[in-house]
Amino acid sequence: MFDGVFALSRMVAPLRVVVISLLIYGASLACARTGSQPDCASNRSPSAGILGPWRLAVQVPPSVHRGDSVSLVLILQNRSDSARDPRVGEESNANFVVTHAGDATEVWSAHHGTQILSTLLRKGVIAPGDSIRMERRWDQRGNNRQTIPAGVYCVRGNLRAGGFDSVWTEVATLRVLP
Repeated sequence: MFDGVFALSRMVAPLRVVVISLLIYGASLACARTGSQPDCASNRSPSAGILGPWRLAVQVPPSVHRGDSVSLVLILQNRSDSARDPRVGEESNANFVVTHAGDATEVWSAHHGTQILSTLLRKGVIAPGDSIRMERRWDQRGNNRQTIPAGVYCVRGNLRAGGFDSVWTEVATLRVLP
């Protein structure tokens, strides 16, 4: 009986080596397929953008050419079964933050150096399932006013309003092409 267990353990060790080799090979293929480009997936949080009955999301185009104006949109949605007032108005503000995908350093923020008040298409009560949009254009200049280089960037939105505490969106990936 002990000889059978010993033979089995000797066969398992080479099998482990094969499995580990396949895992390493698969990981190297995944890196090669993505071109080793950083992305924003590691910055995702399951609770981001959710605050009670509200859902806040950011929308950006998947890619733009370097120097083009970029549309950044915040969408605040009422996820409840009843009409609600988020009390979004003059005391509210929306912010967008753009960071490098690789190291998460801030490249640009709508609030950098100024206080930005949100411009809303609609104020007041929001019906169940309905939403309001806040939009801003970004000229692809960093906080230092220099045009950013081509690459992968992460975009998050933030909204502070009278009806709830500050809430951040999920991270969206923006690719700036040459």
